[in-house]
Amino acid sequence: MTSTSHILEQIDGALEDWTVSEDAMRSQPPREEGSSGIPFQGFTPALYIEDEAGEWQEVGRVSSSALHFEPPEIDPEFARTWARFRESVHQAQIARARQASELFEVIAETLRRMAPAVEEDVRAVDAVMQAAQKAGLCDDRGKPLRPRDRPAWQSPYGPPRRR
Repeated sequence: MTSTSHILEQIDGALEDWTVSEDAMRSQPPREEGSSGIPFQGFTPALYIEDEAGEWQEVGRVSSSALHFEPPEIDPEFARTWARFRESVHQAQIARARQASELFEVIAETLRRMAPAVEEDVRAVDAVMQAAQKAGLCDDRGKPLRPRDRPAWQSPYGPPRRR
């Protein structure tokens, strides 16, 4: 391939890329005939890997990649320490659940002992509310009634207006 046809092929490839504007020109490497890679307009993705010497080497014409790695072996001492830690956390959770259960039992017993006194107080408050309703101080929902010394449109604050 001559250098002129190579340049024309780059221009033709760039004219298909309209991501910036109609006259955007981008350079891309020439595609090989019969390549199985997915063609990209404007660029070709590259994958770099590190070799044994620590140098980065390009792996050309990559359209997808999958990573596979093998986890390192776990130190047996670490595994034993981790197992002891998990067991101690499990025992602490059991102890906490036991303490919460005991606390709930104490609260339930306290509420059972308080129930008669609370019921008596509720009956007393109910009697006071019924007396207030009979006296005309509040309605059946406990809302205070308007004073009768002024019309509904007049402010409830301050003394009533003189007529």
